[in-house]
Formats: sequence, structure tokens, C-alpha cells
Amino acid sequence: MSYHNMVLTRFLEKQAYRLPWQFVALTLLACLLPLLLNLLGVDFGIVNLYPVFEQVGELVYESQQAIVHRFLRGNFIHVILELISIITALLTAILCFVEYGMKKDISTPIIGVALFCAGMLDVFHVLVSARLVSVGPDWSGNIDNFSWLISRCYHALILMMGTGIFLVSSQLRTRQETERKANTYILYISLIFVLLSALTINIIFRIDGVSELYNQNPRITQLLNNIPLVLYLVSAAFILPRFIRKYPSIFSQMLLLSLVPAIFAQLCMVYGSAANFDNYFNIAHYEKFVTYLIPFLGISLNYQQMHRTERLVIRNLNEEAAERKKAEDLVNGVLNSSISGIIAFRSIRNEEGKIIDFAIILANPSASRYVIGHYDMAPNRTVEGSRMSEIFSHNFKDGLFDKYVDVVENNSSFRLQHNSSAIAKWLYITGVRFQDGLVITFDDITERKLAEERIQHSESLYRSFAKNMPSSLIFLFDKELNCTLADGSAFDMLKLKREDFVGRKFADTFDKYYMKLLLPLFERTLEGEESSLEVKMRGMLFKVHNVPIRNTDGEIFAGMCVAQDITDVKNYEKELKQHIEELNNSNRELEQFAYVASHDLQEPLRKIRAFGDRLISKYMEAIGEDGRNYIERMQNASARMQKLIDDLLTFSRISRTQEPFEPVDLNKVVLEVLNDLEIAIESKGVQVHVDPLPVINARTGQIRQLFQNLISNAIKFSRDDLPRRST
Repeated sequence: MSYHNMVLTRFLEKQAYRLPWQFVALTLLACLLPLLLNLLGVDFGIVNLYPVFEQVGELVYESQQAIVHRFLRGNFIHVILELISIITALLTAILCFVEYGMKKDISTPIIGVALFCAGMLDVFHVLVSARLVSVGPDWSGNIDNFSWLISRCYHALILMMGTGIFLVSSQLRTRQETERKANTYILYISLIFVLLSALTINIIFRIDGVSELYNQNPRITQLLNNIPLVLYLVSAAFILPRFIRKYPSIFSQMLLLSLVPAIFAQLCMVYGSAANFDNYFNIAHYEKFVTYLIPFLGISLNYQQMHRTERLVIRNLNEEAAERKKAEDLVNGVLNSSISGIIAFRSIRNEEGKIIDFAIILANPSASRYVIGHYDMAPNRTVEGSRMSEIFSHNFKDGLFDKYVDVVENNSSFRLQHNSSAIAKWLYITGVRFQDGLVITFDDITERKLAEERIQHSESLYRSFAKNMPSSLIFLFDKELNCTLADGSAFDMLKLKREDFVGRKFADTFDKYYMKLLLPLFERTLEGEESSLEVKMRGMLFKVHNVPIRNTDGEIFAGMCVAQDITDVKNYEKELKQHIEELNNSNRELEQFAYVASHDLQEPLRKIRAFGDRLISKYMEAIGEDGRNYIERMQNASARMQKLIDDLLTFSRISRTQEPFEPVDLNKVVLEVLNDLEIAIESKGVQVHVDPLPVINARTGQIRQLFQNLISNAIKFSRDDLPRRST
């Protein structure tokens, strides 16, 4: 029986142990009803008028029969009440044995036998009252009252014995005894009760002087008649309550309730009845019938309650069977759809009880396909029904068999990664005990192990990279954003511990501020996107780069975060910007100065050229040919000087407006530069050789300045001990 049905049965039995208050009320009403009817004027007494036999003899046969029937009417009613009580006791005993056959509670049939034996003494009472048997030749007095006393005393005593034996014996356990022992015990107790009843009746028939003892002294008679009352009260106060606590049931409670009409019957018989068949005599026998009827109703209610409980249990068993069928279908569905291999083993033991092998009693489809596809199996052999030694013989050498034995013998479990040498595969195996065996689940993790090895190799490379990369932090993280590597010299600079990161989720390590910045980038990194940003941490500025890490198939299996300290670089950039700004300011000032200076030099040059023109026009004849040559050369120099000033003005405007490129004849530009440097060339004795030059797109002023600087520097820095030739 399942736990659910056990709980249900106990609950129903507990409910069944509660005696309905209606039965208590009806019992009291049944006991008081005759007395209440007496108050209303109903008399249950029957007066037997002794006929005059001389007159009876003169009557016809029918009249004689009528007179005899009226005379024996009280006896008839008395016998009928007694027979009903005896039959009720017999039926109660039969139902007690029927209930024992279903519940195996030995207290019930023993009490039923006790009630039946009490009924045997009531048979004795009927026989004596009907004068069918004689107690003894010396008997005188009221034999009906004496037989009543004997039957009531025996009823009380045997009821006390039937319940008391279960209170004094500590070895009896009604539901723990085996059926054979219980049957033997019931048989012995029943024989003892029957023999005791027969012995009691035999003793009463054989004792001499009983009439003198019972009828000689009214006080003794009154004392003897009170014995059943005392016995009933002792049972009601001490014995039956303890019996009910030990063996609770409606039947045991109804036994206690049956003492109420028994006490009423004895009171009516002892203190109310004055003659046979009077009102209280008949009420006493009615109460005795109620005394037997109540246990009969109790055992009937027990049977009814047990039958109802069985129906409920059967219904629940059917429901449980349906649920179990659904559960089995669900389990089979799970087994059949599981991608993990599942195998159930049963232990095979030798004569000493030592496990020597395992038999495979179940293998789901995934396990069967994997075993058949990777292990050498004999043709037409199935996984289920095979032994471990027939398929997994290598497990006896690699220690896995010992691990299985430990699970079965010590009720333990395990989880491990196993490198199977037989198939060159990595398996993740879990095992738990199941009955006298175990159930294992396994998954092929070869690819994962190879990936882990690649990751470990990558981690070693990244760790070496991190150690050799100055002022940096390097993190590796998997697809669940768990940190798998944390290294770099910046950990010490930031006073961070590497072990606080490895093996933990980033959300549990960094502050919320940094996680708000970095976690979205990490997630996009695992999707294949590279990203970078600048983050300030503890007074240091880091350039953070996030890149995905791919395996040989191009699949992303991890991400890497590299944080480089750029605090000094940023400081250098700031200083450089400051210097550039200062240089720009200086250049602007120089440009302004050049513009102003070149603008101011134009006026003196115009005057030199003007006076030169006047000298040529007015004093040409006076100065001669040489003077004119000098003046022309002075004028040319002034023109070139004017050109230089114009170029200087143009250069000063470059920062404001860029001069466009134009075709420039380099031969002409070089010739003009040589004319400007004529005096320096002659004074140094330099020979200048110019090859043909092309026409290019450039700014004329800048090109002219370039050649002037080149040629003048060549003349200026020429050595005196070497031929002075510039090409």
C-alpha cells in the first residue's frame, strides 16, 4: 500500500473510532424507555394465575389449551427474550471472526467468543427457568433469580477476562503477530473460555447446599445479587477504558456502552423485581437483550466502516494506479526523449554476497545508440539483459566498477569526468543507488574537454601576454559572463586581488557603475562585436578593448577584455597640445611680424629704385658705361629684393589663405636665385652647374625660397681646401 493510501486508511480509521453521540443517546433512551412507559401507566408484568386442575379437567380441549397458554405466557416471553439475546451473542461472535479474517485483529474474535460463552450461561438460565433441567434435589427457593445471578456474574467476569488478557500481556501485538500464531492463540483462548463455561455449569449442578447458601439469609442473598453490579462498575471504570485506549474501535467503545443496559438490568432484577414475570423482571430481561444488541451493532458498524474504508482505499488505489500509469508514461517519455544516456544496473553477487558483476536491466534509447555505436558488441546482442563484463569490461580495470560497488554497498552517489580508454572519449557520469543496484546517467563531453584544453592553452598565452604587457588588466570570460582568467600588472597598482575575480560572475565583482558600462559591451562581444572605451578607476585612466575569442571553426566561445593604463599617455597628449598651442601662438606672432616688417621695407626699396632710374636718366653720360652697369645691377637687386618682400608677405598670409599650386619653370627660378647670389658666388669662387630642370606644379615663392636656401647654404658651408663646385 502506498504512503497516500496508508495515510488515508489511518485517517478513516481514526474517524471510525469516534463513537457517534447518537448511539449514546439512543442507548440511554433504550434503557430508560421501559421506565418512562411505566410512568405513563404501561405495565410490562404478566401475572400467572394457577388454574384449578379439577375444573380444568371438565373443560373442552380448546379451553384447556387457552388456560395453559395463559398460565405459561410469562415463560414464553421470558424464553423469547433470552433466545433473542443468545442469538444476538452468537451473531456477534460470527461477525467478530469475519472481521478478524479481514483486519487480523485478534482482540475482536476473542471478545466475540467471550460474549458467546456468556450466552451459553444464558442458555443455562433459560433451561433452569423453564424447568427443563434441575439444579439439584435439595433446591428450594427462587431458582430463576439464582440462575440470573450466575449468568450475569459470568457475563461480567468473562468480559473482564476477554479484555483484560490484552492489558496484562505485553507480548501480544494484534497486527504484528503472524497469522499462524494469531490463529493458534485464538483457538487456545476460545477453548479455554468454552471449557470454563462448561466447567462453571457443571460445578453449579454438583455443588450441594447451594439453596441454603442463597435462600437462608436475605442479607447474603442481597450481597450476592450485588456482585454483578460491582463487576460491571469495575469493568466500566478501569478495564474497558484502558482496553479502548490500547485497541480503539467503535466495537470496543460499544462494549463499554453495553455496560449501561447491563447495569440497568441488574438494578431492575435486584431492586425492582418481586416475582417472576412481573414488570421489572421483564424489563431486566429486555435490558439484557439490549446489552447483547449494542456489541452486535458495534461490530456491524465496524464492518460497515471497514467496508467503506476498503472502498475508498480501492478507489484511491485505482486513482493511484492511473496516476502511476501516467507517471510511468511520463518517465518513459523522459527516458526516450533524454539526450543523456541512462542505464540501470542490478547487482550480481556471489555466494558470500559480494558484488562480482552488474546486469543491465534498463537502457534508454540514447544510451543504447551510444553503446552500440562506440563499443564492440556481439552480433544480435542488446544492451538490456547484458552484463557489465560483457560490454564494459574495461571498467573493472579503470576503477569505475569499484565506484559502482561503493554506491550500492554504502548508499552513496558520485559525479565524475571519466576518460574512457576503450573508446577514447570523455564521459561525464553520475551514479545513484537504486534498490540493489544503481542508475547512471552519462554524456559525451569530449568536444567540451578539447575546448577546455584549447581554452587552457589560450589562457596560458593570454596570461603570458598579460604578465609582459605593462600597466594592464586582462580578463577572459565565458558565455555565462563568468571570469575564467584575471591577470596583469595593474592588479597590484589598483590593489586588486586576482582570486576575487576568477570563477565568479562579473556582476558579483565590479561596482554597479562599472557593470553598467561594461556588461552591455561584454554581451555584444560574445555576439561578435569589438568595442572600446575609456574608463577612469582609482585615479587611473584605462583604455578598455573588448574582443571575441573564436575557436578553429570560427565559433565564439569566450571574450577578452584588455584594459591598458593610458594615464601617462593622456598626460603627454595634454602637454603636447599645450606646446602646440604655444607654438601656434608664436607662429602667429612671427607671421604678424613678418607681415609688418615686409610691409615697412617696401617704401625704402621703391625710393632706391626711383633714385636709380633718375641717375640713369639724368647722369647717364657722366657716370659712363660701367656706372650704368652698376646702377642696372643695383636696380635688378632692388627688384629681386622687392620680389622677396612680396614673397614674404605672401608667406605670412599662408596660414590665413593657402596659395594655390601653379606651373613653375624651375630653370627660370634657379636663374633668378643665381643672379641674386652673384656677389656671394664671385667672392667665394664657386662654380655652379645647372642641368635642365622640369616644369612642376608648386607655389612659386616657396620653390624659389627652397632653391635659394639650398644654394646659399652650399656656398656658405663650402670648404676652402676642396674645389668649390655646386651641382
